[in-house]
Amino acid sequence: ILGATGFSQQSIAKRRWKRTTLPTRTNNGKGHAKKSKTRCSKKPLLVNFKELGWDDWIIAPLDYEAYHCEGVCDFPLRS
Repeated sequence: ILGATGFSQQSIAKRRWKRTTLPTRTNNGKGHAKKSKTRCSKKPLLVNFKELGWDDWIIAPLDYEAYHCEGVCDFPLRS
C-alpha cells in the first residue's frame, strides 16, 4: 500500500533519521530562550520497484538508495 508520498510505509520506515539542531531565539520575555530547528540535510530514501508495482517493466536494479532534502535551509546556501 502506497502512502501519500507514493512510497510504501515499509520504504519510509527504512529511512535513517539523524537530526541536527540549530539554536534560534524566541521571546520568553527576555529574548534569550532557545528553540531547536532541524538543519537542512540529505536523507536516504530506499526506492523499491517491486513495492511500487514497477518490477514487471524495470528489471534491474530491484531497488536503489535515493536521497531527499529535509529540514530548514539557510539562505544563501552554504557549501
